Amino acid sequence: LQYKKPIHYGEPLTIALTISEMKRVSVKIQYELRTPAGIVNTGFTTLVFVRMSESGFRPDMIPERLLPAFEGISVAVP
Repeated sequence: LQYKKPIHYGEPLTIALTISEMKRVSVKIQYELRTPAGIVNTGFTTLVFVRMSESGFRPDMIPERLLPAFEGISVAVP
């Protein structure tokens, strides 16, 4: 996370999400939080798909049925 500016209680906030990277076993989601004064916070989450085996968790390919749900996502929520 990168904190850029303070935000105050009651201030309008918009949260924008974008899928910035898709690999065979992972998806990177970037976040941007904005107020009328500009960007206040940025960050990202990397989701890794795994399969449980006897030796523990191992990376696994993103199931094909989920690929359409991730492709082209760009959302802003006020």
